[in-house]
This record gives sequence, C-alpha cells and structure tokens, in this order.
Amino acid sequence: MSVLLDTSILVAVEQGRLTSGQLSADGAVSVVTLEELWLGVLRTPAALQAQRRRTYDQTMGLYALLPVDAVVATVCAEIRGDGRGRGVRYAPFDSLIGATARVHGLPLLTQDEGMVGMLGVDVRVV
Repeated sequence: MSVLLDTSILVAVEQGRLTSGQLSADGAVSVVTLEELWLGVLRTPAALQAQRRRTYDQTMGLYALLPVDAVVATVCAEIRGDGRGRGVRYAPFDSLIGATARVHGLPLLTQDEGMVGMLGVDVRVV
C-alpha cells in the first residue's frame, strides 16, 4: 500500500474530475469510506444509483480495506483534540480516515482542504 484514498478522491473519479490512472494501483481505503460511498448510493436518485453502486463495487474490488480498530479510534481522538486546541473542528469521519492513514503510515490523498493540518497525517490535496 502506498497511499490512503479519501472518499472525495473516489467521488472525483466518478464525476470525471480525476482519472483512475491518476491513482495509485496499490492504494487503500478506510472502511469509513465504504460507509460514505454506500450512503451515497442510498441517497442518490434512482437514475444515478447505478454509477454510485459501480464506484462502491470497484472500490471494494480494487483497494485494500483498512479497519477502524482501537488504535485508529485513539489516534482519531488525538487528531480531533489537537484540532480543537487550535480552533479547528475536523468532521468525525474525516478524522477516522486521517487516523487510519497515520496508523498505517500512509499519505492521505484527498480533495478536502479541510483535512490539511491533521496531527501527524501527511495530507496531500489534489
């Protein structure tokens, strides 16, 4: 694994803002990303659900899936606590994804500039 892909990256590919060729073939995703993608399937009008479902299925088949465990949860709290101390409120799921990247020593590829500055996370905005 060379990079953790944030949900925003996979949605950018789906929407044509990025190409899959721009992503690392040996990337990984957090299981939190699976939740966010599936929620997208459930909340999308029926006419668009097939594309959202393909994104979900492709993600499951292409990338290593990294769990949220006790270590990731603890690091997540550290990230959120540090952010709050600086007046930054990271979204809980973003913090879990960032913590997953940090625990596994992977850079986090995202389109969400709000994730920059997470404690100990190498956040790369594309």
